[in-house]
Amino acid sequence: PAEAEAVPVYCAAAASGAAPARVASAELGATGVGGGVAPPAYASRAALRVVNRRPEKMPKAPLSLGIEALGGLTVTVVRRGEPLPTSTSLAFSTPADAQSAAVIRVVQGERALAADNRHLGEFDLAGIAPAPRGTPVIDVTLDVDVEGTVTVSAQDAASGVRRYARFSSDISSAEAHAMDADATKHAVADVWARSAAEARNAAEGTIYLAERQLAARMGRDGVHDDAICRAIGALQDEVSESAANPEPCAADLAALHLKIVQLQRAMRDESPEAL
Repeated sequence: PAEAEAVPVYCAAAASGAAPARVASAELGATGVGGGVAPPAYASRAALRVVNRRPEKMPKAPLSLGIEALGGLTVTVVRRGEPLPTSTSLAFSTPADAQSAAVIRVVQGERALAADNRHLGEFDLAGIAPAPRGTPVIDVTLDVDVEGTVTVSAQDAASGVRRYARFSSDISSAEAHAMDADATKHAVADVWARSAAEARNAAEGTIYLAERQLAARMGRDGVHDDAICRAIGALQDEVSESAANPEPCAADLAALHLKIVQLQRAMRDESPEAL
């Protein structure tokens, strides 16, 4: 599914609540788009002038910076209020088998969904080594200088291919305040939106495992598991219904989780060793 079109990356670390890791400046020198060389962290003169200041005297990120991940979720990499300059990285992966390209989409803001934040820019990381879903390790680093320039680099660990791009995150105080107020206004709705997107991602992952189990059973025994097929269909219908609902509620999430459990139960009943 992904060879012809780059799709958003998947972040297992963010789903588990892991914090982004700071990286040393030396790690950022690498081949970039068009054969250029990505600059090291703190490359600008302005950054060099402030690197020895006390943190409370340093400029801070006015809004969070993140990457759009599977399901349209915002995965925060640099948090609002982080002293600048800063360099932070997070590992992502692929949501499809044999995915050869991924889009690295950078956003600014505090909203749960990337579409509700400010779009700074994007680029494709092509040449990812073919592997099963979730296997590749794509390290994404955001290097922000004191002027708000963001150098984004992405590297596939297996192939070594690396790309980078620069975007401006400069924003006026008024705009930042308005975006922060908007995030506060929609805080409750964003909790539901994030929960629904994460549940759909979990459902897609369960469907993927179930389909692999079906294929293995067919190849080994020539047996078609009707119970699993029915459970997959029911869960796919629930995912589609959830995606079409702009205002999810507790009942919607409960219905989706119920279908996930029913599919997992069907998988366990047909092949206990698979789970």
